[in-house]
Amino acid sequence: MSILWRKALNNLTLLKEYNFRDLGNHLTQTGQKIKPKTLFRSSKLFGISKIDVDLLQSYGITKVIDFRSANEIKKAPDPDIKNIKNIVIPIFYNDDSELTEFPIEFFNKSDAGFQHMIKTYDQMINQKQSKLGYKKFFKLLLSHPKDESLLFHCSMGKDRTGIASLFLLYILGVDMNDIFHDYLLSNKYLINVRKENIEYVNNHSGNVILMHNLLSLSSAKEEYINRVLDVLDKEYGGILRYINTELGISSQEIEELKDRYLF
Repeated sequence: MSILWRKALNNLTLLKEYNFRDLGNHLTQTGQKIKPKTLFRSSKLFGISKIDVDLLQSYGITKVIDFRSANEIKKAPDPDIKNIKNIVIPIFYNDDSELTEFPIEFFNKSDAGFQHMIKTYDQMINQKQSKLGYKKFFKLLLSHPKDESLLFHCSMGKDRTGIASLFLLYILGVDMNDIFHDYLLSNKYLINVRKENIEYVNNHSGNVILMHNLLSLSSAKEEYINRVLDVLDKEYGGILRYINTELGISSQEIEELKDRYLF
C-alpha cells in the first residue's frame, strides 16, 4: 500500500491489533467448530517484535503463507523465524492494487477509492494468477500436518487474505453472516491505519475527497464481499461451483479439509 500505510502498520505488533487473529472456534452449520490455534490470518509480519515472534512459535505455527507479490516482499520481507517456513503464493504477479502515489482522480472524484477496490476484488476472482494462487493455498492446507498450525497473510491482511478466509470458512461450513463478521473485523484491527490516513491528509492537503478515498482503500466493506458473491453467482454459478471448477478443489477434498480442521 502507500508509504503512509506501511508506516502505520510497521508501528504495530501482533499483540497490538496487527490484524492478527485465530480462525479457531468459528461455529459451523453442522454444530462443529474450527480447531483453535490451527489457522491464523494477519497483516504482513515485517517489523514484528521479539514478543510477537515468541507468540507465533508458541502457537505451533510451522508455515507462513505470504500472498504478496515479489515487489511487496522485497520492500517489507517477512522475518526468518526458527522452525517456521515462509511460503510465497502470490495472488497477483504485480500488485496493481498497491498505490505508490495517488492518482489525480483521488483528489476530485469521491468514489475513486471505492471503484479501485471493486476492480481489485474483481481481479482476485477473475485473474488466472489469483485462481492459481488460491488453488495452491488449499492444496497446501490439504497436505499440512494435522498437528501443526499455519498463518496466511498479505499486506494489510484484509483483501487477498479476506478472500482466502471467505473461501476457507465457506468450505468448512461457517454461516455466511459469520464470514462477513470475520471479514469486517479488519476494520477494528486496522483502526490505527485509518487514523494515520486522516492525520496525513489533515497535515498536507486537507482534501476531504482524498481522505474519503483513502478510507475506502484502508477499510473492509460489505460492498466488496457482496461484489465478489455477485460475480461468483452470475459468472461462475455460485461460490461452491467456483471452488470446485476454478480452484480445482473437489467435494472429497472439501470433506478432507473438514476432517483436518474441524472438531
